[in-house]
Amino acid sequence: MNLFGIFKSAYDAIRDPDRDFSERIFLILTFMSEVVVFIALIGDILVGENFMETATLVVTVVMVPVIALTCLRIDRLDLAVRIIVVGLVLFVLPALFFYGGGLRGGGVIWIIFAYMYVGLVLKGRWRNIMFALITVM
Repeated sequence: MNLFGIFKSAYDAIRDPDRDFSERIFLILTFMSEVVVFIALIGDILVGENFMETATLVVTVVMVPVIALTCLRIDRLDLAVRIIVVGLVLFVLPALFFYGGGLRGGGVIWIIFAYMYVGLVLKGRWRNIMFALITVM
């Protein structure tokens, strides 16, 4: 399957009325956030931010769509949601916060994004655990 076909299947999954609403929200929010992360990556490269922050954004820009599209292909989006959120909360968020300047850098914006993303894509016990982890971190 070519790259266009992969993204067309994601678009079709978003428009599929038989698919669970939370899965459709996950796909929309994930691909929209990837655009924002890519813009942040370009900004980091142009400004010359910390190498580790830039590397974290590169890994995020590459891995999140790979995970989402792979799990969409095998029809396991619930697994993709959990993998991406755990990676966001335990790895990406701390790296961007500490390497990006802490409270004086862009870390606060990433924390707000993490709360919003977790609140919209997770439900039940997983949501409560991830909210607690974001708050403690």
